Amino acid sequence: NPLYLLLFELSRAMVAHDKCCNEDGCGKQFKTIDKLRKHLVSEHQQHHPEEVLHFPSLDEYEKWKSTYEEDRLVKFINSNRNYNKAKGEHVTYLVCNRNPSKKKSVSKRKRRPRDKGTVGMDKCCTCTFTLISTDEWVKVTLYASHYNHSLDKAHKKLLPLPTAVRDGIVVKMKSGVPLAIIKKQFQDANIPVPEEDARPVDMASYDNLYYLKKTYAHDDHRKHPNDVLSVEKWIAENSGDIYCKKQGETDTDYPDVNDSDFMMVIATDFHDETLTRCADAT
Repeated sequence: NPLYLLLFELSRAMVAHDKCCNEDGCGKQFKTIDKLRKHLVSEHQQHHPEEVLHFPSLDEYEKWKSTYEEDRLVKFINSNRNYNKAKGEHVTYLVCNRNPSKKKSVSKRKRRPRDKGTVGMDKCCTCTFTLISTDEWVKVTLYASHYNHSLDKAHKKLLPLPTAVRDGIVVKMKSGVPLAIIKKQFQDANIPVPEEDARPVDMASYDNLYYLKKTYAHDDHRKHPNDVLSVEKWIAENSGDIYCKKQGETDTDYPDVNDSDFMMVIATDFHDETLTRCADAT
């Protein structure tokens, strides 16, 4: 289809050349990180080696990625992915999380900006890797050299919580441990990095903890975000085990209870059995 090809070429031409070389006196811009990296190697004699790794499964790859990120204090995020049906290959492109995010205009934003800002720079980092996976093997092509930022203390403060730490916090939340106690435990705990490089305590701020609770520690007993609807659904599912009088209802069995009162009686099987024995005994 000629029209389709024309639109495709126009869309390619409209891609922003936002991958900029920041070497003195250069300033050239490129469409892709790969082209920027090749330019830095050929024109500025920088060293950006390629490393190819192979894994027997995605589980082994995930273990390697988690260890790599924690050991080197970096974080990779998905940039793009596609599927090669002919070869049966899933291809995922990952980039350093310091790369600029695709920001929307202020008028199109649906969420307010984070109080502490974003980790993304206004410049491009060349640290990337490509993940290719099939049912039988996994291949990673890694470019580990960073560009436009250093891996110093300031960078470490921008990293998210390690997966193991996050999972530990989520387990505590699901167990009903109050957020104040979790925050205190996090402050007292030693994160497995050198003391002088430890991440700040505000990583366990209440904003972050509330986000973890909302995202990962779902309350299985809450049936609906609206508390009233949640209670009604819970009552409907457990109607055989409890007594409930809603507001606005009249219960002739309990004339002392006003129509505007809400009353719920909850009893476990043990409570019910104990009450029955007690009533039979008297």
